[in-house]
Amino acid sequence: LKPPSGGLAAALRLPRKDVGAALRQTDRRLDGSPVGAMVYTRIVQPGQKPQYTYEIGESLLLRVRGTVIPQVWWMCMLTMITTYLACLVYDPLRIERKANTLSTSEKLLLNVFSDMERTMNYLTGFVTFILGFFNSTVFYRWWKMRSLCGQMVQTCQNVAMQVAVFVVDEPPPLPEADAEPPAKRLQRARSELIRLLGLAQALALQACHRERDLDSLIAQGLLERDSEEHRALLDMLGPRYNEVWAWFIFKAYEYADEGMMDSKVAQSVCYMFRWSLCNSSNHVEDLMMHLNQPVPLAYCHLLELMVTTYVLILPMGLVPSLLWVAIFISPMVALFFYGFFKLGSCMLMDPFQQDSGFDSPALLSATLHTMESLERHVPIDRERAQLLGPLPPMPMGFKGAPLPPLDRGVPLAGGVPRMPQWRTPLSS
Repeated sequence: LKPPSGGLAAALRLPRKDVGAALRQTDRRLDGSPVGAMVYTRIVQPGQKPQYTYEIGESLLLRVRGTVIPQVWWMCMLTMITTYLACLVYDPLRIERKANTLSTSEKLLLNVFSDMERTMNYLTGFVTFILGFFNSTVFYRWWKMRSLCGQMVQTCQNVAMQVAVFVVDEPPPLPEADAEPPAKRLQRARSELIRLLGLAQALALQACHRERDLDSLIAQGLLERDSEEHRALLDMLGPRYNEVWAWFIFKAYEYADEGMMDSKVAQSVCYMFRWSLCNSSNHVEDLMMHLNQPVPLAYCHLLELMVTTYVLILPMGLVPSLLWVAIFISPMVALFFYGFFKLGSCMLMDPFQQDSGFDSPALLSATLHTMESLERHVPIDRERAQLLGPLPPMPMGFKGAPLPPLDRGVPLAGGVPRMPQWRTPLSS
């Protein structure tokens, strides 16, 4: 079978060079021949950007991109150069001390080296303690924000699943002659609810990135230009995701009143909608609180002051005991202390502002594809209906590249089709 145009890169809207991070030829048939396998974890729940990910177990010694080295290399070089100059000063003093020919100024300078060595020993324990506590706090904040993003996605996909399962009844036909058929009204209602879920999540991620870009949402098909929703969002001053979730709940009750849900479960389903989206709103508000309330300034100032002071006295503190070997040891010590400081203060403090942070565009794209797939393929009767021909376009569907097409197979005896299989670029 010929792969679809653009392959998985187009389907996921990822750069073609990054598709290799999502696909691996790892599985093998019984005869030992390789079989193309898809790594769904990267597709369904993207984490960091592909250029900053790594394979578990691979060596990272020669890795530079995504590491702390670009943040601290200049401090390591400065420490190495300063240590070399300190060796040039201390080595003659050491020789003259053995010959007992030191002048008063030379004795004073020698004592400065000894005092810096003692000071470095005193500061090592204090800096290690405060730096370890700071990094554990910052990493907890980073992991908490990752969890909140996952919980927001989880609740939105749960609601999309409930829409696909329960919003399935065709409403009564309208009396107007040119009224929309009940089947199309149901299709439009389901697509509208899924679109609002995607729009709210996109606005929540934009708020985390401190952005207000409705044009990108229009390009994705989540919003229609100059519509009532568009004009209302332009007038709002806040992040606007709560209003969109409220629109979803209002429309869900409206569609339930029109008869698109079974009356036996309509109230329970609408309650689940409210409960899930309120939880999603709580997750985003907690996420915004983490972003708007960083580690207190006084704590960060004290830590930066102590770490910088420690790294600056490091050359003179190491030279009396290590001499020329200190030229190679001092940048390693500076990389450890200053590197962990930069890791906490720059790379982990705000994962939405740093390039090495969360891959929000891929996360949104994967969530939109998942929710759209739920709407199109649940319940299974809708999937069987597609065997007779493609569904009409979704009125406000997602404008991105479609999912990889299904291989419908050849109908067997009795007209029962084979189980559909995903076609990927690795399919033979």
